[in-house]
Amino acid sequence: MLYKMALIGFGNVGKSFIRLLERKRSSLRKDYGIECRVVAIATGRHGLAIEPRGFQSKKVFTHLEKHGSLDALHRGKPLKDVIDLIQRSPANVMFEISPQNPWTGQPAIRHIKAALKKKMHVVTANKGPVVHAYRQLRRLAARSKVQFRHEGVVMDGTPIFNLAEMTLPATEVRGFEGILNATTNYLLEEMEKKKNLEAALEEAKAMGIVESNPAVDVEGWDATSKLCCLANVIMGADIRPSQVDREGIQNLTPERLLDARDRGYCIRLLVRAWRDGRHVRGSVKPAEIPLTHTFATLRGDTTALCIDTDTMEKITIIEGPGGPHQTAFGLLSDFINIHRGTQ
Repeated sequence: MLYKMALIGFGNVGKSFIRLLERKRSSLRKDYGIECRVVAIATGRHGLAIEPRGFQSKKVFTHLEKHGSLDALHRGKPLKDVIDLIQRSPANVMFEISPQNPWTGQPAIRHIKAALKKKMHVVTANKGPVVHAYRQLRRLAARSKVQFRHEGVVMDGTPIFNLAEMTLPATEVRGFEGILNATTNYLLEEMEKKKNLEAALEEAKAMGIVESNPAVDVEGWDATSKLCCLANVIMGADIRPSQVDREGIQNLTPERLLDARDRGYCIRLLVRAWRDGRHVRGSVKPAEIPLTHTFATLRGDTTALCIDTDTMEKITIIEGPGGPHQTAFGLLSDFINIHRGTQ
């Protein structure tokens, strides 16, 4: 089956996804009967382009490196904006991988709505739409008889949502807790070496592991968005960041971290969700974790989630060093599951 793809966003994840598709092309054809072409690409700063016959990935990368824009690769009348690209694209599946907006989920929500109304399947690695419009987007996908999938929004491509949906039938998720922001892990580890937060943050920026707006990491917004994604999907909640008891790491000091170490604890930014009657509550706060706990063994590039269920009790998942290539796999796994669902 031939799939024509539109990529909304073409940063590190988008480029990694293109490379992964190329690497897995023969496997997709042999094992799943899938042929795919990328026919539309939208970027925030480097132009928009539609190529109905499909882009050659090497040509796209070379052109971007040489000219800094995709506009010259476009075939057809000039494109006004991303919505125009979605509406005019011949794609039947869209990947929304633009930068996240944890406060409103826009413009990604508008992009996804436009694609679903056009009866495109949608895969996203953008947390904003799952935080702010999950139920609405699922209903719209159902009405359009297409799928809306989002494995890559938490812990890169680690199967969290697929685990709950496909392998835990007749199971209630009672709650979860986890360490879901690797950047704060790194910052807190560096502060345990007697560095202040500002110095640790500068090092993290140089390593490229901090969001463009550092407050998204430091003030706990990224972790809060991930909590909302998980609660909304695997616990059936409809929770927003403003409803989460949030406290970042900005007020922590090396002295407090070292004092906790002396008492047999480390401090990490802990995400928790639990049922309170018919409601789901959540918190994101620095917490003292015993050094003997699994979460205390996580290094700066490692995350973990423990899901509490009524059938399997607690299931803990640990992800090693993450990155764009793993998020790209989350997109690919969702895409394959879309294909399976159409058979």
